[in-house]
Amino acid sequence: MKKNMLKSTLLWGIIFLLISALPALAIESDKHAVILDSVEVSAGDKFVVGVSVIADKIAPDEESGKMGFGSFCIPLKYDRELFVVDSVTFMNTLTDWDEKFTNPKIDTGFVSLAGIYDLGGKDNPPVYTPDKPERIAEIFFRADKKAEKGIYEIELTRDPRQNKIYLGSPKGVVSVTPIFKKGIIVVK
Repeated sequence: MKKNMLKSTLLWGIIFLLISALPALAIESDKHAVILDSVEVSAGDKFVVGVSVIADKIAPDEESGKMGFGSFCIPLKYDRELFVVDSVTFMNTLTDWDEKFTNPKIDTGFVSLAGIYDLGGKDNPPVYTPDKPERIAEIFFRADKKAEKGIYEIELTRDPRQNKIYLGSPKGVVSVTPIFKKGIIVVK
């Protein structure tokens, strides 16, 4: 009887510890985010939507101590009947990366941003921005001249090669799914 009571008390103690740890696990996910700008435009306008990230430590590279992310994929979809993507420009830390790219044809209602920080040669920095967002790219759009007034979203989708959104550790062993703030396009 005492043995069963001890097991029961131990089991409830473990359950309590696990439940009390859940808020800490949720806070951890807040340390990684992809944030798209929201913009207000008129029909026929050219406009820019910025892509920013917040990236804390994912998994440190034990050899160099590098933190942040060293690879990523951000697959996005938008209303292709109303908007066209003309180009994407990568910026800030990503300008020093070995690879940063989009899908070859970007004006289809789908644009996927991706990159790898270091493929050898000169040492490149991962993106580590735990305190404030860093703009990593700008997407250049055009609104159709017949675009009706309304609110339209730039949302996540699936990339046919890399699947879903992720930020990968500098070693490429661990990845996280960041919080995503979709972009809003308000046509006035």
